[in-house]
Amino acid sequence: MTTAEVAEAHSHLVAFCDEFETLYVQRCADRIHLTRQCIHVLGHLGPETYRLGPAHNHTEATMEHTIGNLREEIRQPSNPYTNLSERSLHRGQVNMFFAMYPQFAPPSQGDLPQGSLNLGRGYALLPKADSKSTYILTLVEKAAIQRFWVKTGKDTTTFWFREPDLTCWACIHLPSQRNARSIFSELGDTWVMRPSRNIKFKAPGEIGFHVSKVRYYFARKTNPLAEDSDVEAFAMVSVYSPPNDALLIHSRNTLWSCNHQGDAELEVILVQHIQSVVGIAPFPSNSTLAGNLFMFEEIGRDIYLWNS
Repeated sequence: MTTAEVAEAHSHLVAFCDEFETLYVQRCADRIHLTRQCIHVLGHLGPETYRLGPAHNHTEATMEHTIGNLREEIRQPSNPYTNLSERSLHRGQVNMFFAMYPQFAPPSQGDLPQGSLNLGRGYALLPKADSKSTYILTLVEKAAIQRFWVKTGKDTTTFWFREPDLTCWACIHLPSQRNARSIFSELGDTWVMRPSRNIKFKAPGEIGFHVSKVRYYFARKTNPLAEDSDVEAFAMVSVYSPPNDALLIHSRNTLWSCNHQGDAELEVILVQHIQSVVGIAPFPSNSTLAGNLFMFEEIGRDIYLWNS
């Protein structure tokens, strides 16, 4: 979450607390009990998030889990509390060192499944992969790749998709430790409808973000003529329509209502522009918004700092 989002949330929460006390407490001493802890704490969430990070990072459950892990490291029963303090200090120093100098952190390739392609900086392409290059590009997909190639200022003479096919990847691992899937990962499984194939992305220089459905991921070498060249990864996405402004404003930027546009808004993006995995679900069939879709973000998915 960004500093601007924390500040906006804080202003809304403080306004809610003030209105609650104005309506129900009315500065009466015999009504103070109406302002319970769950109401009072809302005014502290914003500043404490800025000071300590997201609340779920320092809740009781997180602390109890950490205490359990540290207890397992005690190796001096004769003086357990001193040993526990030293283990806590050592872990804090190691974590701080890796946070300040991530280049020294242990490589994460060992945590990836077999057949993955590590792209660095926390990104990795995950199988399944179409190693035989049997996926045939449609004319709309070819046009989307060509537009991206021109928009990024590349030399069109080196356009590498002269052939009608390419190697597709099903999933990508993000620095937030989430896996973003795609429609390609569900081919052959007609009953599978995973919401994790929907992503939120933001290109450099843009103010707002976009929501899209991923068709597949693919990669190419930065220098196709060099065997040891770095690899770039891309996503073929179908962008959803912009949100309904009236609903978005009325819900204080909470209800994002959109529609799927299919081939009409097909784009190619760099996987580094993906911010998070989101869910897209239809409104109930008996509601006035039946036929439309809405976006939701699971708690804990969008908690890492995004440098754009």
